[in-house]
Amino acid sequence: MNELDRIQKLSDKKFIIVGEGKIGKILNDYLALDETEYHIEAFLVDDGFRKQKSYRNLPVYEMTEFLQKESTEDYIFLNTVTSRDSGSYREELARKGIKNILDFNDADVAMEMASEYWLKYFESKGIKTSDEILEIGEFKFPNPFMQTVAKEVRYAFLTDVRDLVIPVWIGDYGNCEEGPYETDHVKIDSGDIVIDCGANIGISTANAIARNCKKVYSIEPVLNDSLLSCQKLFGEKMSLHLLALSNYNGTADIYINPDASNDNSIYYIQNTLREKRTVNVTTVDDFCRSKGIKNVDYIKFYIDDMECRMLLGAKETIIQHSPKMAIFPSLPHNVNELQEKLESIIKSYNEKYIVEYAWNKMFAYIAV
Repeated sequence: MNELDRIQKLSDKKFIIVGEGKIGKILNDYLALDETEYHIEAFLVDDGFRKQKSYRNLPVYEMTEFLQKESTEDYIFLNTVTSRDSGSYREELARKGIKNILDFNDADVAMEMASEYWLKYFESKGIKTSDEILEIGEFKFPNPFMQTVAKEVRYAFLTDVRDLVIPVWIGDYGNCEEGPYETDHVKIDSGDIVIDCGANIGISTANAIARNCKKVYSIEPVLNDSLLSCQKLFGEKMSLHLLALSNYNGTADIYINPDASNDNSIYYIQNTLREKRTVNVTTVDDFCRSKGIKNVDYIKFYIDDMECRMLLGAKETIIQHSPKMAIFPSLPHNVNELQEKLESIIKSYNEKYIVEYAWNKMFAYIAV
């Protein structure tokens, strides 16, 4: 009996989802599809790792806060944490009195749940999921539901679609975890030159082209099939470059999650990153010089924990062009400290920059 079968047998119990990341949200949403009424009470995270206070009206508790107010014997705990080895993490939880644990951190199980959820969601919106190209309004993307799509690409799409696609093209923010890379003040306009730093499988690149940008430079250190399909689909509007961005020129080791293209990391090494590769590194300034880029209107970046370094390597570009910027500070904790560093660097380049925050992202622009 797998864990999905077991949880159905326990539907009369009260559940706590351990972990507020992508798999935790997928599990909560998936259970909401079932006609069975599951009693999900809250999300639970380790101290210092809470990103938001609630999700879909469910509170998010830190470990000490929860243990001080609740009896662990009253709940079944659904472990969705992937950054820790399941065995050692279960032992750690047991020492804190948390023993009724079911593991839901397997990528294949998560993808099964996410696929069912999003297929039903798109069906409810009248969006076809059987063609080679998935079309949602102006947004076009190589269909991740096709059987030929690699597992790591499908997983990346199914966990990012809630933030990067649904709010932008359907206007539905109810599924958001980390939010889109745009606000009322920071978005791609027709004719913009865009740099997509950390293109991953190409969703932000596809968003830029759907916004009718003039050209998007998609920069990603690890090639995947989806980027190749995007390049074929978008033609000359997309320029693909296999690079990591920092404040130096050289190389770096990057650690790969073979199950999820959006988990690869240079600085935050966790349990799921089981492969290592060496990639080329450059700066935004040197990249723009080498490609003869004369104007930059918008920069989006989600590049592991390299954001401060990336900004230091983009000094000339930012001073010269004053681009709109959408930044995802991806440290697992101490987010406020990182945001302060980023804002300080941006303001040092041009004090006219206005810095705003939405969801878990930072946005910077100069008012016209």
